[in-house]
Amino acid sequence: MLGDRAEVLGAAIAGMHYNIPIIHLYGGDVTQGGTDESTRHAISKIANLHLTSNFQSYKNVKQMGEESWRIRNVGLSSLDLFRDNFFKSKTYLEQKFKIDLSKPLILLIQHSVTWQVQESKKQILKTLSALNKLKIQTIAVYPCSDPGYKEIINEYNKFKKKKFFKVYKNLEINDFYSLLKYSKLLLGNSSCGILECGFFKKYAINLGIRQEGRLCKKNVFHLPHQSSTIARKISEIIKKPDIKNKILVYGNGNSSKKIIKLILKNYSEEKLKRKKFVI
Repeated sequence: MLGDRAEVLGAAIAGMHYNIPIIHLYGGDVTQGGTDESTRHAISKIANLHLTSNFQSYKNVKQMGEESWRIRNVGLSSLDLFRDNFFKSKTYLEQKFKIDLSKPLILLIQHSVTWQVQESKKQILKTLSALNKLKIQTIAVYPCSDPGYKEIINEYNKFKKKKFFKVYKNLEINDFYSLLKYSKLLLGNSSCGILECGFFKKYAINLGIRQEGRLCKKNVFHLPHQSSTIARKISEIIKKPDIKNKILVYGNGNSSKKIIKLILKNYSEEKLKRKKFVI
């Protein structure tokens, strides 16, 4: 089971009551922006094995009273996808999305915040106001379905009349990460800005509290929902030189081998199921 969504918690509860051992990916991560935080930690206490995305999360799960032998730091599994043959060409992207990759490109992913649902419209308007000042070509992707998402989509649909702005309900995974590869920055509050942008040697502007507490490096800039502040930081980043080296906080793209090795290990099912709290 992966992550921190409510439907995953439901599956974890069912698995526990049916005595089915559970492997949980990415427990111990911290995001102070909504109910996902509590859900993630609840799944960790139900799960029987823990595969964390970084060493700090490993320590967080251990601090929750989990036995050390149950925890392994494997890194972020999505990074394993990114081999050279995974990406689309610049020509393909320019033709499909009607963009010019010789100029700066911004990717925008902004979700609602489950602890600030009533602020969703106000928050996205601040972001769009900043983009309107700069008029840099931007591709936006619809938010996830957390409460408040409709307000964001409504504002996108009004804003898409702008020539520099395009919005998509969803993008194929190869297309999205290829666009990220050739973009200048990712804007919004998606976990991608923190988890994967460093691996892609990209800057990210993280807005508000949704990802608050996630482990990150200096390629990520944390800003409030203020249009002038956002516009100023975008302008600064556009002038910055590209990042030279990958930031490997979440692994080096070799998680799959570690996960398979763990799954194939000859665990005692009885030992897996009988959890205990340790100090």
